[in-house]
Amino acid sequence: MTLGCGLLNYEILVNDRCGAPRVSRVTDFVERIEFTRVLDGPGAATITLGTGCCDELRKIASLRHTLMIVRDGVAQWDGVILVKEDGGTRRTESGRATTSERRVGIDVATLYAFTYETWLDVRAVRTAYKYDSIDPIVYLEEIIRAGLEPDDPCLLEYLDFRPGVEPTEIAIEPYESSVGDELREWGKEGVDYTSIGRRLVVFPADTTLGAVGPFRDEHFLTVPRILEQGGDFTSRAIVKANGHVRSAGSIDPYYGLVERISENDRATTSTGAFNSAKARLGGLGGRVPIYIVLDSDTYLAPETPVELEELWPGIKVDIQLLERCTEIYQSFKLAGTRVVVDNEGEKVALTLIPLEDAFAEGDDSGLPEGIDDTGLPLPVDPPEEITEPTEPPELAPL
Repeated sequence: MTLGCGLLNYEILVNDRCGAPRVSRVTDFVERIEFTRVLDGPGAATITLGTGCCDELRKIASLRHTLMIVRDGVAQWDGVILVKEDGGTRRTESGRATTSERRVGIDVATLYAFTYETWLDVRAVRTAYKYDSIDPIVYLEEIIRAGLEPDDPCLLEYLDFRPGVEPTEIAIEPYESSVGDELREWGKEGVDYTSIGRRLVVFPADTTLGAVGPFRDEHFLTVPRILEQGGDFTSRAIVKANGHVRSAGSIDPYYGLVERISENDRATTSTGAFNSAKARLGGLGGRVPIYIVLDSDTYLAPETPVELEELWPGIKVDIQLLERCTEIYQSFKLAGTRVVVDNEGEKVALTLIPLEDAFAEGDDSGLPEGIDDTGLPLPVDPPEEITEPTEPPELAPL
């Protein structure tokens, strides 16, 4: 279905911990729906309930129950309810509601839910891990499975790990951090991840999960801003890590030498410091990055050639904007999708980050048609071949 539908197209279902049995169907009381899908972070959903929801609200238990958002029979979002807010009885024009008004249920309530990787924030890394050389995604699979296994909230069978990041050294002590902390840290070091229903997909940051577009000027309800951000360019990244100092990059033939220094306490070897430096190089394809700034009120038009269930973080989005001074013909990675549904209809906004090449090559087959048990689409496999750059020597003066 095209973008821009309304509340009548949505169902809001509350299920038990593993998705069944059904606990409540609060669709009839929904006044507003907002949900996000996020790359390298948890997505969130906020459901505002109105008059008469008291009986259903009493059935719902935060942390135990889960929230599923369904649009025209297709599940669009799924996660665990962490906050149930009872806003009490609304005030009337004459003041506080009467006892009879309270009895019929003039209520306000809100459900706040987060995607399932939130469970990793309350699971500790309980044993020591030390590797001289390992793909970080292989390491993340080990600690995530170990964190979930003692009490699986029905996530283990949906884990989806796609190795392909350059091996590095990793060392961590027991109870030094949560599993979620580790996942987020590696999300800054060449690893991407996102939740698609109960499926947690962890994949190399230089790959994508599918492709949509191109989106053109007429596909945006308001004019996007184009930002060429010189401050995000780095020609040479220098990382200091536990006595090791390594660099990646050099003098750019066009922009010159742009050095930035950072620290990484987690890297304990020279190779680890080098890999961290590579991940911090800013500016892809040897140019200052160009961003499309989509403000909070910049939404996709209903005629945009895409389905809502295709807009999962990690896919490639081709953009062609020609009706301005700076023309854009470039590929971006989808970093986030925000959907708001209320009495005015459905609004869909995107967050985009630049990819290396204009209309970069990638898997352009889109997301597959198959769905898993959560009713959500499965991502496609990333490219099998990963090009490994050569490792430069220890840092030396230019």
